[in-house]
Amino acid sequence: MNISCPACRARFRLDADRISRPGVRVRCGECAHVFHVDPPGMDAREIAGAFMKDGLLIDLEAAPEGRIFAIGAILGDETFERTDRFDMKSALADLDRLGRGATFVLGHNILAHDLPVLSAIRPDLNLLRLPVIDTLYLSPLAFPENPYHRLVKDYKLVRHSRN
Repeated sequence: MNISCPACRARFRLDADRISRPGVRVRCGECAHVFHVDPPGMDAREIAGAFMKDGLLIDLEAAPEGRIFAIGAILGDETFERTDRFDMKSALADLDRLGRGATFVLGHNILAHDLPVLSAIRPDLNLLRLPVIDTLYLSPLAFPENPYHRLVKDYKLVRHSRN
């Protein structure tokens, strides 16, 4: 099968029989960029599942001054939740342990909200060094007619904030 490097666009031929499920990581011979190649015949649901199993999905609920009052996270089949009253130091240590198996962090508005809050409390967290996917920036793709739709939460309607 023919593949091309997403970084430099160099084209290569790769034997499809050498690509097992859920795919392989390959290094470009031109620029040394490492990227993922899916096996032929893998459907979108399988590709998404393979991708998501490596991501630490995080959501924090925090007060404007940065106090965290709820944490939720998922990595593969493992879930993490802290609500109500909890020891922040041990909760963040547990969250960081969960994130050890992740290759990236994913969340909504995570770059402007969740990660700065975590960094202010525990700048030594390993998960803060992982690549980030912020779904906020995907909103214009999902809602092209209204890329900055209102963010609705059960306890408030945010009218003056971009989602």
